[in-house]
Amino acid sequence: LVIQADASDRVERCVLRLVLVDKSGREHTRTVSKPFYVGFLARLPVLRLRTDAKRSHSPGDVIHGEVALDIRGGLRPQNAKLIISFVSETGDPIVIGEFDDHDLMSDSVRFRWRVPALLPRARGGMIGRIRATLTDSEGIVAESESEPFEIAETGVHVSIGSMRMPEKMEMGAKLRGWVRIRRNTEEGDDATLRLRIEYDGGESYPLLVQRVKPLRNITVEIGPIDIPTPSGQRPPETGTVVAELIYEGVVVDSTSRTIAFSSKKKRMPVAVKVTGVPPYVSPDDYIEGTIEIANESKDRFEIKVTAKFESVVGEEVLFSKELKLDARKSRMFPATFRIPLTIEMTTAFLTVIIESPSGRNVTQKRIKIKPVAQPLFSVTVSIRDETGREIPGLVPRAAGLEIFADVQSYRVGVEDLILQIRIMQKRKVIETFEVPLDFSERPQHVARVHWTTPAVEMVTGFYLETILIQNGRAIPARAVESEQRRITVY
Repeated sequence: LVIQADASDRVERCVLRLVLVDKSGREHTRTVSKPFYVGFLARLPVLRLRTDAKRSHSPGDVIHGEVALDIRGGLRPQNAKLIISFVSETGDPIVIGEFDDHDLMSDSVRFRWRVPALLPRARGGMIGRIRATLTDSEGIVAESESEPFEIAETGVHVSIGSMRMPEKMEMGAKLRGWVRIRRNTEEGDDATLRLRIEYDGGESYPLLVQRVKPLRNITVEIGPIDIPTPSGQRPPETGTVVAELIYEGVVVDSTSRTIAFSSKKKRMPVAVKVTGVPPYVSPDDYIEGTIEIANESKDRFEIKVTAKFESVVGEEVLFSKELKLDARKSRMFPATFRIPLTIEMTTAFLTVIIESPSGRNVTQKRIKIKPVAQPLFSVTVSIRDETGREIPGLVPRAAGLEIFADVQSYRVGVEDLILQIRIMQKRKVIETFEVPLDFSERPQHVARVHWTTPAVEMVTGFYLETILIQNGRAIPARAVESEQRRITVY
């Protein structure tokens, strides 16, 4: 029970009265506590801000509000000024209106604010709130804020999230890689991706010009592209691949990667055949393929065979063997690997490299990764006090809490999985916990962490979110069933 601070301005003799009534309003019993005394102190004025702001607004929307000045138990400040402003997490405050002593005589003022079309906002929109501040000649007397809301970004912003290119390659070989494009909306025109290569000798050659569909996140596969040979007599040692992203005729982002070149080796008469690897797979599929290596010459070869699975998360070496291959003979090797959960809607490669002192062969099998079709995990969170009692969400400050997360997996044996529990406030991470998950024997794991609530000065809302991480990357949200839990600390 919280006693209202403005119920009086002096010491009062109080009692608690409890009355039991039924649905019809008939009283059955009542009881009264022993008397106790509560000291109410004179306090400063209080602002009460009310608005009709929704969770999200667009430029041009109108927000109405009212600010009430409560001076019960307090004194009206001299030379008072009321400032109403919009405060965001990414920019300076925008003043909505200012009111002086004369305006405050009625104890409340109303305002109307049209969200401007041009705001100093970050890409993807901005989060902010309306703040009312009462000041006098000595400084700030009282403040009040609305609930946070979003001002959606109506413009189109596209950027290059990442680019992956080989660090080394032979001069004259084909270039392969990926470029990750990020976009804040699926509205608007197509963007254009333009690639060129700049050699250390100063020569530059175009490689690719490709339209990019208006999707929020898309991975563009690069290659195979023939690398142009520079006209100079001296072969280049390095080349820089420059990627430029163009929207409405303007270069909006660019990035580059440097490649070290080596002299081209003679191709060996060795054939590589990959079987059992489908062209389209889903995240977490287990692939059981076969690599057949055949010597097509009349000579015996001593070679080194390396098989790798390459994706946007990196390389996984499947095997690396040195062997002797007789003339007109072949050898077969198993190639088993699992598609990572974090690479949906991308392209990967099964790469086979054959090396010998006389030459080098590279063979690649392209694999398209489909999106996650249905949830693969579920996370249920419960919050309990130190006695094990379930807490609905209202807890005192500086209290110890036990957070339990019941993680269900759709199969046994999922590896390298970490549960990240974040305590958030106004989109700011207050504390983070990471718990390794073990699904080696059963498809369930219960994680437990201890959190002490902050010693806040006023009632503060927090929320808890969970993220599953594999190999350092977050598993897509559509693959995890979970919900945010709110915690109010008083």
